[in-house]
Amino acid sequence: MFCGQCGSPIAFQNNFCTKCGAPASDNFAGRLEEDYYLIRSKGKSLDYTNHSELTAMFTKVKEQRVLIDLGKVEFMDSVGIGSLVTLIYKTNRTKQEIKFIIIADKITKAIKGLGVDNVLEIYEDEQAARASWGLIPD
Repeated sequence: MFCGQCGSPIAFQNNFCTKCGAPASDNFAGRLEEDYYLIRSKGKSLDYTNHSELTAMFTKVKEQRVLIDLGKVEFMDSVGIGSLVTLIYKTNRTKQEIKFIIIADKITKAIKGLGVDNVLEIYEDEQAARASWGLIPD
């Protein structure tokens, strides 16, 4: 678990960040895979209440390839979509490659409606995202 305020790791048993004192939240989980870093949403929304946690977690990731799995997300507001676009722009500086798993049809329609579907690399599952990197499927 990572702090939504400062991005520092928080031990599972802690209720607050030991670095900045912010309350712990478990909306996102991250783990290092063999060829990329995976950030997975645990909740059903990405919106103004939790987008900063995703951004803080991404900021701490140093791996070249990052996959953000939003497969469980059923609701995403414009702030959530904007945070995904912001992550893309951050990768221009860091030279990282970022891909997203988004399944909910209404979210992909909203992304297309806002005209940012050409900016976000969206896949239906982890295998498709891995294949786009040229990685052998599990």
